[in-house]
Order: sequence, then C-alpha cells, then structure tokens
Amino acid sequence: MTPLLIICAACLAPVLLVWYIDKKDKYRHEPKKEIWKAFCYGVLVAIVCMFVEAFMSIIGLVSSNPTSFGASIWDAFIGAAFPEEAVKLLFLWLFIRKCKYFDENMDGIVYAVAIGMGFAAIENVGYLIGNLDHWQGTAVVRSLFAVPCHYICAVIMGYYYSLAHFKGRTKDLCFMFLMPFLFHGVYDSFAFMMKVGGDTILLLMLLLLALVIYFMVRTGKIISAHLQRDLEEYILSITPPDIVCTDETEETEKENTTPLF
Repeated sequence: MTPLLIICAACLAPVLLVWYIDKKDKYRHEPKKEIWKAFCYGVLVAIVCMFVEAFMSIIGLVSSNPTSFGASIWDAFIGAAFPEEAVKLLFLWLFIRKCKYFDENMDGIVYAVAIGMGFAAIENVGYLIGNLDHWQGTAVVRSLFAVPCHYICAVIMGYYYSLAHFKGRTKDLCFMFLMPFLFHGVYDSFAFMMKVGGDTILLLMLLLLALVIYFMVRTGKIISAHLQRDLEEYILSITPPDIVCTDETEETEKENTTPLF
C-alpha cells in the first residue's frame, strides 16, 4: 500500500495545479486529452533531465552536494535551472508546434503548466523514494515549495511563449527562457544554501517562502493579463469590421503588452 500512497502524495499537488490552471482558462477550454498529453511530455522532460544532470555531475561540471554558498549558487543555476528550463522549453515547443488547439494567449500557460507539473510529479516521486523514512514530511514540504516553484516557472514560460507566438516580439523569445531560468536559479540557490547554511537555515527558509508567495501572487496577475487579451480578441472577432476600435481600447492593449516580470 505504501508505494501507492507515495505516488499519490507525489502527484497530488501537481495534478491539483493542472486542474486549477485548466479552470482558469475561461473562454475556450483545451481538450483534456491534450492537457494530459502535455503532462506526459513533462514526465519525459524529467527523464531527459535526469540523464543530463547525471552527465554534468560525472564530468565534474556540478556537484550533487555543494559545500559552500558559492557552489550552491553555481549548482542551482548551471546544474538545475539551466538544463531543466531549457528541456521544458524544448518540449513545450515540440508539443505546441503540432497542437491545433493552441489558438489563445492563455493556451501557452495551460500547456506549459501541464508540462511543468508532469516534471514536478516525477521529481517528487524520486525525492519521496529517496526519503522513505520521512516521505510524508518530504511530500508536504515539496508541495509547499518545490511544486509551486515549477508552477511559477511554467506560468512565466507560457506567458512569454504566447506573447512571442501571437505578438511576434523578439524580446519575448529571450524572456520565455531567461525569466523562468532566473527565478528557478534564485529559488534553488536558497534551497541549496539551506544544506550548508548552519545558523542561517531559518532565515533562508523564510526568504524562500516569501519568494514563493510573492511570485504566486504575480502569476495570478499575468494569468489575468492573458485572459484579458483573449477576451479582447474574442470581442474583436465578433465585432463588425466597420466599427473602429477606440483610442481607449488601443491604450489598454499597449498597457497589457507590458512585461510583468
């Protein structure tokens, strides 16, 4: 019974966040089959990253057990954030390029979150199996910290992916990798520092919690921004062509295209 409980505990938070982001997609829901297909892509991302990170460790590029703050930051950005966000973005592109349902700004966030949560679920299983004596506590901690981290990265990536696709802005091509990479690197830096933090562990934990809470709030705002764009584009699609947009509508669109990260 324990293996089943471990898998359920590992998948609970990721699945709930997939359900949540699907419900936030108000106007044209994505087919459930496509969402869970993207989730399976995330599982593949986790497997690929496992081999990439193992190779980086074998050649000595990163250490699995950093012993200083500097090494923690290096491992966080180069050993974790870079390969994981790069592979997630690659698989998001591979998925969306053949997805005929990708027709709204919000869709980029929905599919990015599905992929990110597939990754998070498999990563959770690995951590829980590696901490069998304390798997319940590990599941709770990762549900409060690590899973929201991957969710935030996915929302940011999907947000900029949609802007790059639908608006054609060159800078968003950079932002869709750079922004989640930076957030992931900062998050993991705090997390890795806790292993060598000594008396600063409590401070680092509070900083990590504050980081997660702040960006969870910010993701809500950028989700709302994409929903607003989709609503405006829907209204335009049903508006007779002889009706001209007002200056106020044009100004709103300019404001909505301002990067929020």
